[in-house]
Amino acid sequence: MNLNKKNTTKILLIITFAILLFTASQNISNIIDIFSWFMGIISPFIIGFCIAFVLNVIMRFFEEKVFAFLTKRNFKIWNKIRRPLCILLSFLMIWGILIILLLLIIPEIKNSALLLIGNLEVYMENLKQFTVNIAEQLHMSTEPIENLNINWELIEKDLMDWVKNESPTIISTTLDITGTLFTSIFNFVLSLVFAIYLLSGKERLIAQFTRIFYTLLPEKKVDKIFHIAKLSNKTFSKFLMGQCTEAVILGVLCYIGMLIFSMPYALMISSLMAVTALIPMFGAFIGLIFGALLIFLINPTQALIFVIFIICLQQFEGNVIYPKVVGKSIGLSGIWVLTAVTIGGNVYGPVGMLIAVPLCSVLYCMLREYVNEKALKKDTPPKKKVTITKKV
Repeated sequence: MNLNKKNTTKILLIITFAILLFTASQNISNIIDIFSWFMGIISPFIIGFCIAFVLNVIMRFFEEKVFAFLTKRNFKIWNKIRRPLCILLSFLMIWGILIILLLLIIPEIKNSALLLIGNLEVYMENLKQFTVNIAEQLHMSTEPIENLNINWELIEKDLMDWVKNESPTIISTTLDITGTLFTSIFNFVLSLVFAIYLLSGKERLIAQFTRIFYTLLPEKKVDKIFHIAKLSNKTFSKFLMGQCTEAVILGVLCYIGMLIFSMPYALMISSLMAVTALIPMFGAFIGLIFGALLIFLINPTQALIFVIFIICLQQFEGNVIYPKVVGKSIGLSGIWVLTAVTIGGNVYGPVGMLIAVPLCSVLYCMLREYVNEKALKKDTPPKKKVTITKKV
């Protein structure tokens, strides 16, 4: 091997990389702390980018669909106020949906909590009687259960004593939570400001980054980067619309089913099911647990029926609705959607489930393009050499 300048540079780079890798392996805890600190700093901007991406889908709907007739006429005043107005309407739409959901859910949670506290003694007596019935069927002695008396006044006194003794800890924990809450609110406001800035000047930012990339990188690589970016934007946008459509369908089906079975809290639980359905494939189980607990406080039999109904509905949603609505919108078959959700959930929980499906679609499209390109080159016959002979 010749120790010329090029080979010497490669050897030095390999040695440097090996030293850095060894140093990192010896200080892995410090590196994790630094990474967490860095992610904490940039997290408002990451969240802002995600907010801007979601709002961009709604904003484009207002610009290209709702107000398309004004855009075509090219009014000067409209061109100035179009983007701020559409951003404002996008925010109002999101906040309106959240407020409606909170107005549906919070009062019912409050009523259920008051019902639970007011009827706690009755629930305990019912549980006691249920246990006695089971013991009788098993031919066991029911005397210890029947003689069990609960002194609710003593329980209340012990609870108050515990609150008094633990009050310093409770106050300290409350202050820590308050500080964390203020930090979270500040980061959220910063994320909103960043999202508004991205939405208001997205064309200008894209032009700036395009110029930077074409200046610093080869043209072919830049074309490839922008192709992947456009593909990712298109896929994630379709996934978002498909996911919202699927959530609405699931919520409506849940509401109809609960009305048929005359279940309580039909509108509130159906709304909650639609929100949790935004988590692909498995989100319905989250709403199932909460809804079953609420119905159980009123009618345990209906709670059991509700569990069976939601399990059947979730199977129908996971095997029919989701692959057809979401999978079809992003170009993935049902088996690949299920695979992506499973892997994403195991790696990064609910957030991984949300990201895995469109990410898998992007990788699938890139692989398909690569395979088609290679197959086209392979199937194209080589050009034959043509020999020209002169006639004598």
